[in-house]
Amino acid sequence: GRPTTFSKPIVQTLLREELGFDGVIFTDSMQMRAVTEMMSPADAAGQAISAGHDVVLHSPDDALALEGIKTAVAEGRITEAAITQSVRRILTAKARLGLHHRSHVDLDSLPLLVGTRAHQSVARQISERSMTLVKDSDNSVPLPIRRDESLLYLSMLDYPSGWGLGAPSRVMIPELEKRWENVTSVELSDRSSRSEIDLVRETVSQYDAIVAGVFVRTASFSGRMDLVSDLVTLLMQLSEQALRNDQPLVVIFFGNPYAATLLPELPSVLLTYDYRGLAEETAVR
Repeated sequence: GRPTTFSKPIVQTLLREELGFDGVIFTDSMQMRAVTEMMSPADAAGQAISAGHDVVLHSPDDALALEGIKTAVAEGRITEAAITQSVRRILTAKARLGLHHRSHVDLDSLPLLVGTRAHQSVARQISERSMTLVKDSDNSVPLPIRRDESLLYLSMLDYPSGWGLGAPSRVMIPELEKRWENVTSVELSDRSSRSEIDLVRETVSQYDAIVAGVFVRTASFSGRMDLVSDLVTLLMQLSEQALRNDQPLVVIFFGNPYAATLLPELPSVLLTYDYRGLAEETAVR
């Protein structure tokens, strides 16, 4: 299907009208494969602005993108009033940041302006308010186990490379250990052997509760955005076992929320939309 970048019902109707957002709307990168394989830079830019965006980001050819917008205006697919509104939003944002007084940023001052305590507080609020408990059919959130009972934590990765400083579960595990005395953590990924997966399956019944953190990225040109089938199967089997054993099972999806659609039978599902440390900390809390 078409990327939502070109969807007027999403950008204009939902975001602008229903949610009341009146800030500057940027497109996704116009160099993403879903766009470049479908249309030219000119058509992509024209359709993006027509859908309701204010700024076309990262076009493969800026000159062609501009021509595409001009053509869309000339053909009546974009009104001059819409262009005027977009320009007003952009100039208002620039004025709010003082860019009409200074066009260059002092790089040495960035540590004083970015990542301040105020910014961190806002980030924490966003993380807390964006958490979505999609399902909790067996009332496992919060976990109904005592501090001295045993907890198995499964850190399940799409693939182990490329995480950089955002190593999966580096915050999650210490946060769990603050709350429960007996935490066993296991990392699984597309590199896990069948015997490793079988061992997890055979030993889960000895724990009082299970938490699985599923880390799936939506990385450009990776060609994938889900777990390998062996791990999906494992989660399905754990769900069945947990139901039989009356064992709390909570699955937290970090990153791509659509990975949860592969497992509709899970009893308790929490979506975080991010895979960095703050999301892990908020999920435990």
